[in-house]
Amino acid sequence: MDGDFETANYKDVMCLKYCFMHIVKQKLHEIVMEWNQHTRRSTGDSLGGIPNVLCGHPKLQGRADHKTMVEQQDIDDVITLCMTPKQRGVDEVEREDLDNLVQDQFIIPCSIETANDLYIQLRLLF
Repeated sequence: MDGDFETANYKDVMCLKYCFMHIVKQKLHEIVMEWNQHTRRSTGDSLGGIPNVLCGHPKLQGRADHKTMVEQQDIDDVITLCMTPKQRGVDEVEREDLDNLVQDQFIIPCSIETANDLYIQLRLLF
């Protein structure tokens, strides 16, 4: 093993997802929260305000509410198509296998450095 990540190597991809998915999800959640709570300026025909308020409560801004009713089947279809990624980014069986490899030493990485260290350890096992 030369230490380089290979996108064509299934074990590389699986280990990478296993080690970094928690951090990626956490950072994406932070970005969404910041975006939805920031104040945007009015520009041209674009409204200013806080995105959560503009979308969730348009009448507070004196705007029309353009929400429409949808069928439950449409909601179910969207949920199926846009399901949340697997916990830790890998299938349950793969996650169990990786959990067993790291055994009692496993701690969900909370930084890029700890995720990288775990990734390197797992790659050395393969």
